[in-house]
Amino acid sequence: MTKLTALSPERHKHFKIDTNRIEAQGAHERLVPVVIAEFSKLVVQYPVVFTKSEETGEFLCVAVLGFEPKENLFWQESWQGIYTPLNVIRQPFFVGKEKDENVVCIDEHAKSVSLERGEALFDEDGRETAFLTDIKAMLAQLLNAERKPKSLSALFWIAIC
Repeated sequence: MTKLTALSPERHKHFKIDTNRIEAQGAHERLVPVVIAEFSKLVVQYPVVFTKSEETGEFLCVAVLGFEPKENLFWQESWQGIYTPLNVIRQPFFVGKEKDENVVCIDEHAKSVSLERGEALFDEDGRETAFLTDIKAMLAQLLNAERKPKSLSALFWIAIC
């Protein structure tokens, strides 16, 4: 069960991320949202398509990882792709809203979260580690990419440039 919590040095000081288990969280994803900044790395190996969201009616750009529900043809005990999409490797982190401001959230129940092994999020003084700084930069890249062009044709124009 997912448990998203705003990341804080007080609550998460001893949390670590087992980077060997991050990609496994995408093992059962057949579609993963992707951003234009990734296209040059993605199109070498993944089919990239536009699909319409059933909830919002908006078009989304996704990499196709499988054809059946919960099928990921790029997962076989480890990630088999040359490039792993950002929305897979950013796990178990998400961007949330708190008082109209973006905050970094963590899924405390994710399999990659550990108290024993992995990359520390904070040092002993409660300062962010380089690992967390890199995660925040990745989340910022994803968030900036969500700013949609005015039209679908503009999106296609950006994609081919």
